[in-house]
Amino acid sequence: MDKAIMDKSHYVMLMYLIMHFGLIFFMYPENIIASTDAVHWIAILSGLAVQLIFIAVYMKGLNFFPGRDIIDIYSSTGLGVSLLFLLPIALYFLMVNIITIRAYSEIISIVFLSNTPLWAIMILLLLVATYIAGKGVETIFRTGLLLGLLFLPLILLIFLASFQNVDWNYVFPLYENDFSFWTKPDYYQSFFAFAGSFLFLGFVRPHFPYKDKKVYLTAAALIHFFVFSVYVPVLTEHGGHPALPLCGCNRLTAN
Repeated sequence: MDKAIMDKSHYVMLMYLIMHFGLIFFMYPENIIASTDAVHWIAILSGLAVQLIFIAVYMKGLNFFPGRDIIDIYSSTGLGVSLLFLLPIALYFLMVNIITIRAYSEIISIVFLSNTPLWAIMILLLLVATYIAGKGVETIFRTGLLLGLLFLPLILLIFLASFQNVDWNYVFPLYENDFSFWTKPDYYQSFFAFAGSFLFLGFVRPHFPYKDKKVYLTAAALIHFFVFSVYVPVLTEHGGHPALPLCGCNRLTAN
């Protein structure tokens, strides 16, 4: 089969973007802003450097087992080793599902369905996701492609429009010799935005072959969104203080 036909990197990279966008603009700015008062870019780039290191190790390991996914790889090592490595991943995915479904259900309830019980919205989201997942990996990725075509242009438009009210004076100071964010729990909570978002790469390679180079390029392209997702609310003037994002950052005003 032709190599160009086999390569489905565009599907995988689009899903990679969608998964990160779903967390970058929702929780990440709050955690970073709460972990440091200035030079947020140092905290952001430090976390992204850790992410890129783990992605490189992860991709290197997968390349030792071409044509196999994570489950196949660990299943061949025995039940004990499989549980040791796959159980934490399963717990992470369970945690992500609980947090995101609950959070997005609250947003839907506030914005669109204020009179609908929260549990009903959560059940609806679970049923839709379960139905799509039951149809297989191909259906999941086709749905991701559809969502990307529909909403990514809108996200980018809103993202660019958000710069019209920024006050660039808030970017200073550009550097401070303060790395205390490494001791803040909020900073480690920010790793939620990307710590496991690349794990799906180990599950889809047999179904959707992709090139490692494109993974790194996509990860590099996301750096801009991580940085500006934090700096847009920080640089936006609002009553003499940086405007706070719609993700719960109002607790900063109490400090």
